[in-house]
Amino acid sequence: ARFSSDMTMEDFDFSFNPSINRHQIMDLATAGFVERKENVFFIGPAGVGKTHLASALAHQACRRGFDVLFVKTPQLLRHLAVSHADGSWEAKLAHYLKPDLLILDDWGLKPLGHPAADDLYEIICERYEHGSLIMTSNRTLEEWPELFGDALLASAALDRLVHHSHVITITGKSYRAKKIHKRKEGKL
Repeated sequence: ARFSSDMTMEDFDFSFNPSINRHQIMDLATAGFVERKENVFFIGPAGVGKTHLASALAHQACRRGFDVLFVKTPQLLRHLAVSHADGSWEAKLAHYLKPDLLILDDWGLKPLGHPAADDLYEIICERYEHGSLIMTSNRTLEEWPELFGDALLASAALDRLVHHSHVITITGKSYRAKKIHKRKEGKL
């Protein structure tokens, strides 16, 4: 599935950020959203646990027998760009459409160019009501349309993404920054 083996539910520190709705996360951990082909979005600043929670849900889905693939969004877009050049686009697209759950980590770090916006739209469109997505992003949902560079394409993609979705906005300070601070103080 290509996700970190040390980012599980058992390892997540809910006490670090009490604003995270533990009940909601544990409900998602049943993988019912995968059965229902729903999406999950973790939105918030760097270091608040988005990737950890996405990985933890991926672990839970695997434990329940679902096929899962975790990929950084820029890497997925690079793979698809290369596949246009070498004629393997259909096969590469099928690779990303196949799993029951596809995790796109670090979505929206920078605006999409062509053909990246079209490629991402194809994945969203083809997975709609056929497979689940988890996306992590530092950007709010309101910022997502501008990333596509095409208002109509963005509208169609976002309409499908949010239709059956759970949006989890996480606020707070960076867990990594806290660890660095503790390390400097000699507490780690």
